[in-house]
Amino acid sequence: MELTRIEKNLYNTYLVISRTERGKFFKIRMNFENFDVGDAILLKRISSMLQKYPHIKPEDYFRAPFVINPNDEYFDLSFFAGMGGVNAYTMYMKYIQELDPDNPLQLDLIKDSLRFIGSFCVKHKIALKDYPNYKTGITYDWMKHLKQHQISVYALMDFAGINDIIMQAQEDEKELFLGDVGKKFLAYKTKYLNSTLARELVEKGMCRVQNVIDKKE
Repeated sequence: MELTRIEKNLYNTYLVISRTERGKFFKIRMNFENFDVGDAILLKRISSMLQKYPHIKPEDYFRAPFVINPNDEYFDLSFFAGMGGVNAYTMYMKYIQELDPDNPLQLDLIKDSLRFIGSFCVKHKIALKDYPNYKTGITYDWMKHLKQHQISVYALMDFAGINDIIMQAQEDEKELFLGDVGKKFLAYKTKYLNSTLARELVEKGMCRVQNVIDKKE
């Protein structure tokens, strides 16, 4: 069964992470001529799912179960092709959300968040300060971005009015899009204000994002 370039890259991402997470040596696969047909079908299923949800980074998807289930040493392609992989990813992103703002995983997500917010503002031709109030539909886009794990809650901390928007939102909307963030935003804010690395990263990052947006105008 013929694999696309994307599917081959996806398999090698799976290979690298599944080996390194177990502290084992890995070697990138170059020849796919005799690739197992059953694995090829599973790989195509995983690829199709990730293309449907482009906000999911393959690295995070494959790493998730190793972090969530540290006592399990191996997860085959069938795991990632089913709900096991999806559930592990959801739990993994929630795990990162609850990490200390200065944790390296949280800092990486904050960096990705700032890049994402900048690209979003450029794409939709809006000022950075208008991001919290921007809607494409009836729901604030930042809420959708948070639900889809495209941004860290800490990347929102330098925007004015976020807590006011949360307080004024309908309860069903908060539950659907924000989950714990809707209930604990001020607690996250306190952690952010007491942080060192995260706060500096966001403050400097927002300035860089603003500069990028200004150059695109």
